[in-house]
Amino acid sequence: MSQSRFVIIIVGLVLLLALACSLFSLRSVVGVVFPSRHTAVSVVFESSSSVAGNFRSSDEIKLPSGSSRLRASSGSSSSSSSSSNTVVIMYDTRPPTPRDSLNKDGENEYWSHAAYLNWLFACNRGYDFRYYLEVNIEQKAEKPRGFLQEGNSGIFKSQLTCYLNRNIGRSTPWCKLGAVADALASGYEWVLILDSDAYFRSSGAQATKSVDDLIKDYRGAYWETGSPDLWLASNSPWGETRGNTGMQIWHNTEAAWKVLRLWWQTDAKATQHAYEQHGFVELMHKHHELRGNFGVLSKLRWMEPDDWEKLPAVHIASFQKAVRINMMMDQVEQEERHGRGRKCKTLVVRRINATAIAEAVLDEDTKPPVSRL
Repeated sequence: MSQSRFVIIIVGLVLLLALACSLFSLRSVVGVVFPSRHTAVSVVFESSSSVAGNFRSSDEIKLPSGSSRLRASSGSSSSSSSSSNTVVIMYDTRPPTPRDSLNKDGENEYWSHAAYLNWLFACNRGYDFRYYLEVNIEQKAEKPRGFLQEGNSGIFKSQLTCYLNRNIGRSTPWCKLGAVADALASGYEWVLILDSDAYFRSSGAQATKSVDDLIKDYRGAYWETGSPDLWLASNSPWGETRGNTGMQIWHNTEAAWKVLRLWWQTDAKATQHAYEQHGFVELMHKHHELRGNFGVLSKLRWMEPDDWEKLPAVHIASFQKAVRINMMMDQVEQEERHGRGRKCKTLVVRRINATAIAEAVLDEDTKPPVSRL
């Protein structure tokens, strides 16, 4: 064999090896955030511009190592090119993380599993999905109080993330009301928000076909009539007909905006459990006239382990976190076996400043935006 021929063969082998490595790298990077057997997942970062005026979020988000191929965009709403009138949203201070960082040890990265499952639910029902990522985070955390706040989620919940009237610091759970305001201001008729430890099933006999069916099937006898503008899941085992704010279903009406603004303006439990849920209870005590504007899906006892296998949605709260990761990963595997990720391509991570949004449309001296519906 001539020397030149030998060199050509070697160069060819090197090029093939380089191509194989590039393809492997591309597969691991494009699908870096969420596991899927059937499709690579593109994650698009956006900056909210719906209601916060001239607010501009930070130009850069610190992405996980090796995720430089994740695309970033600014200013455009994910609903602008969508015909959906419903959006499923989540709000968190923690971005979704790479697949190889997810594990079954403790409660690490459960929000990424929940985001993937809720995104699949929205995608497979023709709804939009937004993962709201807070950009204004102060690393000042009070010592968690009580067993419900122990561990990583306790520090996450007790850090100051948003402000009421610019001077009352609030923990993260309160700030999701800013995400609700942004979604409503974007023009959606229905906004469904879930906590980061809750998820919907997309497949199986328990799965619901639509938000309308969810309300119809789980509203319970007490709310058989009427059309509330806000629905909450059941807070059972602490009261079947009490609302749990880990799931909120908002109808974009003037009455809904009134409830949202007064809820945000309620100064209660700013940094202590039960945060915005306690604020909602206080709101209803002070404003009896608002009670007809909300309803409870009393049959959706989604924190009751005995009911989990029967329900379309599950909330695995802090006191149940020992089983959280295993349940979520099992659900991910089930959805992929049923091919639920095949048509789902892009998950939108929308960067917002909840305080800026509140100052625009939720604080006392503001008015809600004119509906775009």
